[in-house]
Amino acid sequence: MVRIPSRTLIAGVCALFMFGSSTATGQAPGAIIGTGTFTSFVENMDRSLAFYHDTFDMDVPAIPATGERPYNRTNPQLFAMFDIPGARERHQSARVPGTRLSVEMMEIQDRGAARLQLRAQNVDAMVDAMKAAGLKVVSQGETAVPIPPNLKGALVADPNNFFLTPFAPCDGCAARIQ
Repeated sequence: MVRIPSRTLIAGVCALFMFGSSTATGQAPGAIIGTGTFTSFVENMDRSLAFYHDTFDMDVPAIPATGERPYNRTNPQLFAMFDIPGARERHQSARVPGTRLSVEMMEIQDRGAARLQLRAQNVDAMVDAMKAAGLKVVSQGETAVPIPPNLKGALVADPNNFFLTPFAPCDGCAARIQ
């Protein structure tokens, strides 16, 4: 397998995230103020992590002695955002060495697409703007939902069915989640 040096990968990833990783202030409610981790929905998380490690020399957590990473605890709020109640999921990140840049692999029973996280000043205003633009909000209730411990977010399909995840901090969200 061909290995791509970390410096080459870092330069490419930095170029991709140069504008999205900055934080803007003074924008209208609903404006994008940064990005989160890029999440790739994959068929086999372990195989994908091995690819990023072996090809790009990215840091990935070691596989447990059992030979397979376990599924995560059920997270009803996350599953409500993705509208996949009762699904099983597991996720792990491959990190570019020496940086905070990472690609998260997420294995879910019934979703097979990537998503882009969009950090917002006001997630409700951003979701309303997306609806007004004709995008389909696929989160439970077609709205932003609380995500423990202190976030609120939604899952929205763009015109090409690429998933966008607008999110923002939410004071008091943890108190409302049961």
